[in-house]
Amino acid sequence: MTSTTLRRSSTRAVPLLIAASLLLSACAGGGDNGATTPDLEMAPVVTTHADVTEPLALAVNAKPGTLDPLLVTATHDVRLLKLIGGTLFELAPDSSGVTPSLASGAELSEDGLQYTVTLKDGATFTDDTPLTAADVVATFERARSYEANAYAGQIAPVSAVEAVDNATVRFTFTRPYPSFETFLAYPNMAILKASEIGADLAIPAVPTFAGAFSVDGEYFSNKFSLERYPDFAGDLPAAKTIDVVVVTDANSRIQQVRTGQIDFAVDPLPSQLSSLTGDVLPQVTESVGFYYLNMNNKGDITADVNVRKAISLALDRAQIANIATGGYAKPMSGFFPEAFAPGYAGDVKKDVEAAQKMLEGTACAEGCDLSLLVSEEWAQQAAVVIQQNLTEIGITASIESAERQVEIGRLFDADFDLNVGLFGDYSSVPEGLPGYCLQYSAGYLSCLSSYESADIETAVTELTLALDDSAKTAAMDRVDDIFLADQPYATISGLTAAAAVSKDAAGVLSMGSTNLIHVATLSE
Repeated sequence: MTSTTLRRSSTRAVPLLIAASLLLSACAGGGDNGATTPDLEMAPVVTTHADVTEPLALAVNAKPGTLDPLLVTATHDVRLLKLIGGTLFELAPDSSGVTPSLASGAELSEDGLQYTVTLKDGATFTDDTPLTAADVVATFERARSYEANAYAGQIAPVSAVEAVDNATVRFTFTRPYPSFETFLAYPNMAILKASEIGADLAIPAVPTFAGAFSVDGEYFSNKFSLERYPDFAGDLPAAKTIDVVVVTDANSRIQQVRTGQIDFAVDPLPSQLSSLTGDVLPQVTESVGFYYLNMNNKGDITADVNVRKAISLALDRAQIANIATGGYAKPMSGFFPEAFAPGYAGDVKKDVEAAQKMLEGTACAEGCDLSLLVSEEWAQQAAVVIQQNLTEIGITASIESAERQVEIGRLFDADFDLNVGLFGDYSSVPEGLPGYCLQYSAGYLSCLSSYESADIETAVTELTLALDDSAKTAAMDRVDDIFLADQPYATISGLTAAAAVSKDAAGVLSMGSTNLIHVATLSE
């Protein structure tokens, strides 16, 4: 999961790019949001590829902050962990499902309360030591016990983890948990060595994983390499070496792809996509998530639901969505993005008169001052529009720029008024986006807004337990109704994932609809 960061037994996510030379039509823009998107030749989603022995250069937008699977939340950290940390199952680049990776398979009991995983024969960590059931048990016991676990909601239904034998692990649930296999493919479920987990649950800054790549060089720096682990138990990646370079400026990342210094650059600005032609191809795909204006529900002023509703009404979502996505995702005001469940876009029209009326009797009735915290380039551009929108209803928003890691810390500490960000999941499971963005108990502070509601906690739980489409629809309707009534934050548009890819890296590296970087499997 990613947050300004960013999530499959079954999934309803809708990938926008599915094959080489696919033209992404303007249907993603236009219509309700008034955006137009150019027809662009897209780089292919990866499948299999011949061995690539020459290093490929990957440009990320921020220096690594942590490799602790339970603390990784920033998008750039999650993407790197995906390449380094081995998981029992693997997410498909197009969000179509999961396949075994470190596991050879799994069985679910008839009552849905026990899930037994078998490890692959000969699976090892990247230091060549055997991967055993004891390592898996230690990893999940740490997740169950670690108070700072940002993904506590994923582990909450697990009541016990036990080693049946050296290669078999049994999970016991408090309730049927159909999403669990999907979660086992998430980067934060990377398996740790039991011997590296301290009594206080601390782990090394750079743990020994059982993933496809190992780190060569100083990981917490602006340049290091990822080397393919030849004995990886999962499908071997086609790339032998990936040189990771931190390039914080989006324009510089694109320019370095054009000049051949970089093969794959993450997160180009939407305005740059139409200029990517010739030897540089864009990738754009819709993900399960949203761009949103976060509001501190415990703030002196933004604790007032009427202030939050007024702010939401004042937003020009079409304009902000064009900045954030280039028109590749539609504006929205409801909770569920179209990639999760179509039909919940809500009313996206800006309504200054209704916003002003909503402010009557609040601390902002005669005007008020709020800070607007941002870090990434697209968010800084969007903040200018939001600032102008709020001026129209008498709210002065002062834009405050911060480094990405500083921003994350302040969000977790509820040290902000407003924040422009994004939140995404790798799949459309109910314990994912709805759990983390609406259930405070899930460990993510309700999408970092400090929103707490017993009613919505119950409604999301009902959604997780719904067994048929009718029950799921009814539960989603209830969730959306409570969300709009409480307005903990303002969703702006669906989430997109984008990258710029050189012709040399096309078909080897790709940005999937998971919003993660995927590497093609080595062909036989």
